[in-house]
Amino acid sequence: LGPLYITSAGSCDFLVDITVFLITTACSGATVQTGTLIIEGQGVDLEYVAVGDVIISGNVINKDRMTFRATGNVSISADMTCAGLMTIVADSDNDGAGTFKLATGKKLTSTNFPITITANDIELGAGSAGTSINAGNKDITIVLSDAAEIGLNAAASGMQISADELATFLCRNLSIGGINSHIRIGTIPAGSLDAIRGFVTIRASAGDAFVGVEGAVNLRMPALDLEVAGNITLYCSVFTTAVRTLGPITDGPTIVAALRLAALGITLSNGISLSSAGDLFLGHYSGQNGASPWGSRG
Repeated sequence: LGPLYITSAGSCDFLVDITVFLITTACSGATVQTGTLIIEGQGVDLEYVAVGDVIISGNVINKDRMTFRATGNVSISADMTCAGLMTIVADSDNDGAGTFKLATGKKLTSTNFPITITANDIELGAGSAGTSINAGNKDITIVLSDAAEIGLNAAASGMQISADELATFLCRNLSIGGINSHIRIGTIPAGSLDAIRGFVTIRASAGDAFVGVEGAVNLRMPALDLEVAGNITLYCSVFTTAVRTLGPITDGPTIVAALRLAALGITLSNGISLSSAGDLFLGHYSGQNGASPWGSRG
């Protein structure tokens, strides 16, 4: 059986249990699934596409990649498991209206494949020990869809990620950023990032970073790589507590580090200190089109 496409001028109620190479919903209205979807067999890509919202309230199990793409919200109130890349895009038209929502106690699991989430904002069912986004030993990337701010446990004009939401990520490296975004970082409580086994990389490839806003006293995390095309302003001290090995910098050696800052300029308020469990790197941002000036990560 060849590719299966389900299209509708309005909402799409979607429930399929079939082995095909590609299953796609392409709807001019909302895409809605309420029943359980189990796809047996290998090499089956599953895609949900909507002009409007993608709404999933039934569990989904697939043995290959999954894609959820909507001009509006992507709302999931069920468990999702795949054995391939997981891609979630809310606000696919980049108009600043589209949130990724994961209900309290629900789990997204990619079985050791990367997970990428693009949205104007995210809501991750914070406060429940059962809520998780799990990429195993692969990376999770969070991308702001429009030219706004990102706040990590801080107020922002675009995406806001609370400390409880940060604690839902389980992965090797966690990357958060946007092409035209400022970064605001508040207090990150101890333990919020313990499930990140590599670096937390925070990027603003056309903006600034403000660390220690809203009265934060200290910023403490296992390992931090903060890269911005503008300036970094530190209103609080920064401490990193673990040593991580990153892939080779272009034409350079493998680096073992815990704290790296790259920007056009770095400003520290009076009394502010930087402390690293490993090497401490301060550098000039040189990334192109959002690329890391530090090269690939291992």
